[in-house]
Amino acid sequence: MDLTAAVDECLRDGMAGGRYRGLVVGVSTSDDRVVRAAGEVQPDGLFELGSVTKVFTGLALALAAVRGEVALDEPVADLLPGVRVPVGWGRRPILLWHLATHLSGLPRLPIGLLWKLRGDLRDPYADVDADWLYASLAQTRLRPWRPPGRRYRYSNLGMGLLGHALARRVTGGSDSRGEDYARMVRERICVPLGLADTVHGDGDGRIVQGHSGAGTPVPPWDLAALAGAGGLRATADDVLTFLDAQLGRAEVTGDLAAAMALTHRVRYAGRKVRVGLAWHVDPGPGAPRTYWHDGGTGGGASVAVFAPAHGRAVVILANQARSVWPLVVRLRRALDAD
Repeated sequence: MDLTAAVDECLRDGMAGGRYRGLVVGVSTSDDRVVRAAGEVQPDGLFELGSVTKVFTGLALALAAVRGEVALDEPVADLLPGVRVPVGWGRRPILLWHLATHLSGLPRLPIGLLWKLRGDLRDPYADVDADWLYASLAQTRLRPWRPPGRRYRYSNLGMGLLGHALARRVTGGSDSRGEDYARMVRERICVPLGLADTVHGDGDGRIVQGHSGAGTPVPPWDLAALAGAGGLRATADDVLTFLDAQLGRAEVTGDLAAAMALTHRVRYAGRKVRVGLAWHVDPGPGAPRTYWHDGGTGGGASVAVFAPAHGRAVVILANQARSVWPLVVRLRRALDAD
């Protein structure tokens, strides 16, 4: 099955029975690139990336480390003077690479957020500015059996804190609501890679309308001070360009190339999960590696995957809060059978 046929079949599977309001599927190989859409969206639609944003945050950390602006083993507290950052048993600090690998021991969400929302999940992070984040951190305690660097525990708080702290260090701003994070990513990653359609904010009104899992229209999420956990929006074509850079197909040299290689290095290998700087890595030793991250918001779902051994990158974006992983599995099977 050729590339276009595989993508079209994936779209037909996804739209069958009205499972999604709209989908964009993109595949890039060393020979070709195909981006196609189905449903109520266009191929150049601007989608919420959700947690796919985290791989940009991981790359921003690696780039700052390559440039000597931070050290991977530097305590995050050093980047946030005057802020009480929780420590583990024996005063063990949370290091920057702990945040990028979900080994910080921090909870998934900031302390007090669920109480604050009281069931209203339409825009859950919108009020998490810097002051609120610092107050929440002051109330956070790490569990003794989960000291920093010991166990994998997926944390939006941790990755958002990383993006916030990095932006403060490299831009000199306060990054109260993610503006400095957006500037850091734009100037250091998006501009060098030519990612004109990877943005923070509404993208001049171009962001596609999102929907809940049940199909109800919902507003896009504002991640505020935790923008590094999920605040970026992008087109499928931009995500593929970013993935092509990971595969060495873009003209990336110098510090940025070194930083990308640094993000690919596996830093934690557990029984069920292997992770680099933000990238999750499958499978274990002895088999070709696949790097991936998925994401979800109240109105969308996303996944980005690249496989160096196959020279292939895949992105799927939906404007509905429903996992797109089943489509990734089918698409990869079709491509592997080609």
